[in-house]
Amino acid sequence: MQKAVPYDIDILKVYPKPVLDSCSERVSCGSCGKSVKFFCYHCCKAVQKLDGKIPRIRLPFKLDVIKHPKEINGKSTALHAKVIAPDDVEIVSYSEDCMSGVDTSKTVLLFPGPDAKNISEVDVENIEKAIVIDGTWSQAKTMVRDNPELGRMQKVTIFPRRTRFWRYQNFDDSYLATIEAIYFLYRDSMSGEYDGEYDALMFFYKYFYDLIQSEYAAVPRKQYHSKHQQGYIRYDTAAPAANPRTSRPDTAAKVNYDFDDLDLDKVFVDSRE
Repeated sequence: MQKAVPYDIDILKVYPKPVLDSCSERVSCGSCGKSVKFFCYHCCKAVQKLDGKIPRIRLPFKLDVIKHPKEINGKSTALHAKVIAPDDVEIVSYSEDCMSGVDTSKTVLLFPGPDAKNISEVDVENIEKAIVIDGTWSQAKTMVRDNPELGRMQKVTIFPRRTRFWRYQNFDDSYLATIEAIYFLYRDSMSGEYDGEYDALMFFYKYFYDLIQSEYAAVPRKQYHSKHQQGYIRYDTAAPAANPRTSRPDTAAKVNYDFDDLDLDKVFVDSRE
């Protein structure tokens, strides 16, 4: 089994900061009226101010994100893919018949298993759709086990990487955030040299990652959870003399937040099980 390796998020060919920094106030979603800042978590549409300013791409095969009913929209990175590639991505709520009508012979499921193939070994010309599950690892296993159509699909994997996700988790750091997994699914499916074709999928993710890094590195008294991966905050980039403190009271066990309202004092205390 290959060891997960870190990936360089700074080389992505996306530059979200000047675009998203311009959204300083929350506004009403033009479709549903909910208060949002960058995009609506229910409609998966960017706010009007960002029209024509965020990247929009097409994908070589369609993507269905099967979302567990208990997965909170405001915490789901998978929605980023729908905003960036709206013509090719669908967000589907899990149910017993959510996969009815899907041609399982031309659909792959991103999920590990003894019969799983690396996506680089699969002829993408034969793939019409990929399925990615959005939920905790325990929820994902249950969904695949209980849904016959999901069980029949060819399972695929990606090359192992170490996550850059800001929430610590109870598994090792080879468990990626959903948008990271989606990004590398398409990146690893390419047969030729990669030149940033799908970097746009990480547009919002990179913005939040950079925001957290800069805020914590600039103010070393801020604490992050001791269970988070060692060296997650890169203090040398913004605060070279900082001596990080990595303890946090156990009472700060779990925090729910929307990406629009990142509480930078709490972003490291939401575990993924």
